[in-house]
Amino acid sequence: MKINKIALIVTDTTRSKVYLSLLEYHNLLPKFILYLRDRKLKYIYGNKLNLKKNNIVKNKYINEFKKLKIDIDFNIQDKLSKLKTVYKSFDTTDIHRSDVIDLIKNRNEDTFIYSGYPGVIIKNKEILKIKKFLHIHGGYLPKYKGSTTNYFSIIERNKVGASAIILNNDIDSGPILYRKEFSAPLFKESMDHLYDSYFRGQVLIKTLKKIAKNKNKILPLRKKDQKTSENYYIIHPVLKHIAIML
Repeated sequence: MKINKIALIVTDTTRSKVYLSLLEYHNLLPKFILYLRDRKLKYIYGNKLNLKKNNIVKNKYINEFKKLKIDIDFNIQDKLSKLKTVYKSFDTTDIHRSDVIDLIKNRNEDTFIYSGYPGVIIKNKEILKIKKFLHIHGGYLPKYKGSTTNYFSIIERNKVGASAIILNNDIDSGPILYRKEFSAPLFKESMDHLYDSYFRGQVLIKTLKKIAKNKNKILPLRKKDQKTSENYYIIHPVLKHIAIML
């Protein structure tokens, strides 16, 4: 299955590892990958030892990882070197760096799948004019916009969600391409660095298959104005603990 004119931006995160594994498994790897490398190793990587310590390998979603051959126990640099795709790496966690922007600007691809570092968002509005950025938001849009929204949806509805959007100048308000809700996982303490990535990955694959089916046309799911929906902010630790214990 071909996804022409789409590239991928990856970082040293569990989410990027899940994306790479799923894209490889479904034969949807883009022809070009941009790797923003974290030399200081500040970010959390998914690794099997941590998963075993949390005793979540029994969960049905972990079994899904195995069934779909999703692997998160690898070094991204090593992975990219083995894949049959062109990639370019930069020693920065900042997509706003001038040489990174220049590369994106000069690439032939129209759209970049963005899997950035935690808390690093595209703040420069000019970048959004250069290319389209496909982002998988961790929440069911347009209801749950903002940060850590899946904890709020767990408290309210015992569900989590993920939504594919094209980034624009407003928070989580771009055109929705695809969205899906999932049952809240049993071991919610691993929501941030495991299940959130897994759910987003599932939505990414569905979105890319939809684009390929539509002959590489990116068609929004709905045109409703989302600016009237509520923005959520980083959840308070007490509320987060309540969501995990539910």
